[in-house]
Amino acid sequence: MKFRPAKKEFSLDDLPETRGKQFLDFFKTRPLLFLQIGFLLLLFAIPFLTTFLIKYYGILLPASKTMEGDEYISFFKTTTLVFDAFYILSFFFLFLSLSGLGRIIRQWAWGEGIYFWHDFKKGVKQNIRSYSLYWIAFSLLFFLSDLLSLLLSNRIVSYFLTGFLLLFLPLIMMGMSQSLFYTNSFGKTLSNSFFYCLKKPLITFVFLLLSYAILCLTLINQIMIEALCFLFLFLLILPLFICGWHQFSLSIFDEYTNKRFYPNIYQKGLRGEFLK
Repeated sequence: MKFRPAKKEFSLDDLPETRGKQFLDFFKTRPLLFLQIGFLLLLFAIPFLTTFLIKYYGILLPASKTMEGDEYISFFKTTTLVFDAFYILSFFFLFLSLSGLGRIIRQWAWGEGIYFWHDFKKGVKQNIRSYSLYWIAFSLLFFLSDLLSLLLSNRIVSYFLTGFLLLFLPLIMMGMSQSLFYTNSFGKTLSNSFFYCLKKPLITFVFLLLSYAILCLTLINQIMIEALCFLFLFLLILPLFICGWHQFSLSIFDEYTNKRFYPNIYQKGLRGEFLK
């Protein structure tokens, strides 16, 4: 295999100064890696997409043609709760993929070599235990959200309580990022997540709004359009969201933890690593 030499020698000036610039640099230097992340997420989302299509096309759509009024509403609620169990199981495959992708994104952020499938499998082995706890926490929020929406007749109150539950989502996401770098207990990690999120409340809030926007896909009435939106979500939107969140988290860790307690990984992968 032949390689073309670079047009100029590599220098410190070629390294990004901040995690934000590193995130933007990602698409110029590693476009193939971004596509690999998207396709892998889509692969592990197949159980979720299959569950979604069976629920609506295989069960609810035919039932809507033979049932009316209260009978269909009762059937819809029962079906929703039953399928929540299948959704929760499908979420495990997504968290499994995230446990492996977390290591890949960390390797990229640190400027270290990436062997995609090798690092993915190694990441799963390293992180699956902690990510399983976050899967349980996320699944609990998902089930409670669905349960409230079915039990409460007042939609405004239902949306308000569901929105309140989703406020815990940034804590889960920040905990997942921490698990890639530190070995604290689950409780300690969540308490640290609260501290980290409050350090950058505006950016945390922006990511929370993006999470709400993603969850609003469930409000689309056209089933096939919703399915296509999910396809687009896993292939393109989630890779952007995940990489952006990990870079945001790492910038906080560098500023409030690594600089003082872990100088060996402070600004690793950035220009500042070589200017200490």
